[in-house]
Amino acid sequence: MLTKNYYDGKVPERGKTTPEDEAVLREIPKIRENVETSLETYRFREALKEAMNLARLGNKYLADAEPWKVIKQILTE
Repeated sequence: MLTKNYYDGKVPERGKTTPEDEAVLREIPKIRENVETSLETYRFREALKEAMNLARLGNKYLADAEPWKVIKQILTE
């Protein structure tokens, strides 16, 4: 929704990252590896748990970063 409303539906180029951004970006490959390993060894519940961890990570990031506030602040400057 943010992309549609503020960037005409196109994903913008990656800008400056904060240490918090970098921490989240480092976690994503770890979670992906855990999901893949779990699937390869037929541990589907564990794979689902890891996939949900990725969703939680994304939700927490959005709640903490509040990009809807950041973009409004940028647009009013």
